[in-house]
Amino acid sequence: MIRTTQKIVLIILLIASFIVIGIMLCFSNTKNNNMKNEGNMIELPAPKTSGGISVETAIKQRRSVREYTGNPPGIKELSNAGLRQNSIKEAPAVIVITAVVGRTVSRYPTQGERYIFMEAGHAAQNMYLQCESLGLGMVVIGAFGENDVKNVLKLPEKEKPLYIIPFGNTE
Repeated sequence: MIRTTQKIVLIILLIASFIVIGIMLCFSNTKNNNMKNEGNMIELPAPKTSGGISVETAIKQRRSVREYTGNPPGIKELSNAGLRQNSIKEAPAVIVITAVVGRTVSRYPTQGERYIFMEAGHAAQNMYLQCESLGLGMVVIGAFGENDVKNVLKLPEKEKPLYIIPFGNTE
């Protein structure tokens, strides 16, 4: 036979369960109602078009540019690591996209490397579009000595360079 205190504890647990379920249902309905808008339409803010050109125009005009004006000091070493490509040496600015492969592969063992390259490609494409919008030129370079680039940039051992991206004003 169940003692009186055990019965009380069971009743309290049962009541608490109903309260928790009720609260969950209330929040669930509130969340669903917040997601719905009149006519299932979500009103978005107007796009900003004053920053240069539209994405469609940027896509249409996007191209690789290998000649720039201006040249910051110290870029010669990176150019040498990039197999002496003039577009690196002559660029006023260079972005190097790198990845810590082990960090991503440890989380996604079978697809991690693929994800890294996909993300690097997405980032580079966004840079192309932004450069086009700003009237700048750029080119993505994948031909370089990996260890040479790591040495020039003093990258940590686990960091791997994926792209060298020189960019700047065009003539």
